[in-house]
Amino acid sequence: MAGLGVTAATPEVDATPVGGDGDGIPPPDLARSFFAWGAASYLVITLVIVAFSVARAGGELVYVIDDPAIHLSVAENLVHHGTWGVAPGHFESASSSPLWTLLLSAWIAVVPGPDEIAPLALNVIAGLAVIAVVAAGQRILWPGLRRPVEAMAVAALVNVVLFLPGLAMTGMEHSLHIALALAGLALLHRAVLGRPRLGPGWLPYALVGLATLTRFETAFLAAGIAVALYLLQPGAGPAGRAGWVSWSRVRWPLLVVASAALPLAGFALFNRAMGQGWLPNSVSAKSAVTRTASTAATFEGALNRFSTDPLVAGLTAVMAVALIVAARRAASWSFPAVVLVVTVALHMLLARVGWYERYQAYLIAVGVYALVCLIGEQLPATSLPPARSLAVAGLVAVMLTLSGNKPAATFRAAEAVGETYDQRYQAALFLSRYYQGEPIATGELGYISLFHDGPITDVFGLGDYEVLQAWGGSAGPPVDGERSAADGRPPAEFWEDLAERRGFAVVAVYPLTLLGVVPESWIPVGRWDLGRLISTAPGPEFEFYATTPEAVGPLRDHLIEFSDELPDRVETELNELAGLRADELAQAGSAGDG
Repeated sequence: MAGLGVTAATPEVDATPVGGDGDGIPPPDLARSFFAWGAASYLVITLVIVAFSVARAGGELVYVIDDPAIHLSVAENLVHHGTWGVAPGHFESASSSPLWTLLLSAWIAVVPGPDEIAPLALNVIAGLAVIAVVAAGQRILWPGLRRPVEAMAVAALVNVVLFLPGLAMTGMEHSLHIALALAGLALLHRAVLGRPRLGPGWLPYALVGLATLTRFETAFLAAGIAVALYLLQPGAGPAGRAGWVSWSRVRWPLLVVASAALPLAGFALFNRAMGQGWLPNSVSAKSAVTRTASTAATFEGALNRFSTDPLVAGLTAVMAVALIVAARRAASWSFPAVVLVVTVALHMLLARVGWYERYQAYLIAVGVYALVCLIGEQLPATSLPPARSLAVAGLVAVMLTLSGNKPAATFRAAEAVGETYDQRYQAALFLSRYYQGEPIATGELGYISLFHDGPITDVFGLGDYEVLQAWGGSAGPPVDGERSAADGRPPAEFWEDLAERRGFAVVAVYPLTLLGVVPESWIPVGRWDLGRLISTAPGPEFEFYATTPEAVGPLRDHLIEFSDELPDRVETELNELAGLRADELAQAGSAGDG
């Protein structure tokens, strides 16, 4: 890669900050100051959010969504039972992030203490790595005590625009994905600019491969990098030294594509060999290519997704316009700009956005990196006049304006934790207490799979390949506002047969989960009602069904007993007709047997 660089015909703009080395690389003080202020603000805000969240969750470390508990469940089973799945001895491709799950397994096996802290600790480390990569690549913000406006701009950029504290509180792999993907992109960018290498030549490709095993959307990023390498390497013009289809021109793009394709293909082959689909169940279920015509991989669907996040749209639009204005005059920012435009196009066409602002988080990080590279040429940190400082802060303020729900999601994380704690966390405690070791069914796999020992049927299909196939290969209920392939939803007879074969007597689901297709033999016994709208789950009500008449009485008694331990915000509502319905079905069964 040392041969890649901006040609003499298209030199990089000289934007050397004070103390720089002459080729546009920020001086150490600039990078250190950005990292110090960004890391300090990130750690303080995250610590405050964690403290309020623990207090809100009765002293427990609970995340804003229950998905991290799925990864923890798989990780614990891998460590203690040698099983990749949510139940010991039964393989299920329930984790969408193989590398994240393996890191959790390593933490559980080596680090003493509660396992629930592992996602938070790994996220904090990954968040610091993201700040370090951005700090090393930017040359526009120089925060300090005498530059408080820029210090506030750095804090806003790190904690709201990049959403790092919010991502940490999801307990998911997105911060790690950003760190790996952004580091790989930055190293390849240095190579394109002809700057000295940092580390061995294979390092950026290894980072792309690891990022792919963290989030499969890295394939879109790899395609964007490949396009940028193809267009912007030396002699990239039509009359350049390398022909359009010559090996010297395509070998580096192909190497990047292979870095993402090989891990993806290896996982797919392994998954198929284990009797599952080509991708993890959750990826297959939630991918835009498996959805109905209104939300699938169509131009209209891509536009709908693109418009849901103003920040992604704004960053992409700015870089696209900059590329058009620059035309064929390549500059140092052209490489990440091309990467962003291509990656966003592929992501919006084939993947999803939303659900606590996390699916598009890596796109925002790439967009921020591209933007600071662009502004760094036009507004370098040279003499640092007040006008420049205010201008930079103003740009950050514009990004904050376009950040949508991110500020609220950051500073209301404790409230979101409370929603998860009041519903799904309590459901996990309930089922683990009264049905430990027994088969159960639920659509909320997270904390329930983590606390409950025994067979679990996931009626949502994310942790249950048989159920996923019954849904037609995509998760049945609406996911993050998008309706699935409802025409392929399982009939009531499927659920009845599944309950009989697997022997689960209790089903704990949101009303929306089964799309109204509930067998007549399943008896609603009770529900928990939060009495308020929530943002981290399908709704404020959580229902409990008995699949046999004999299960009604015990389930009712358990709900009554457990109601005294529920948070005050949760109200237990019992179905007073459940007993009559159980008697009716029991008599009908006796008559049928007779």
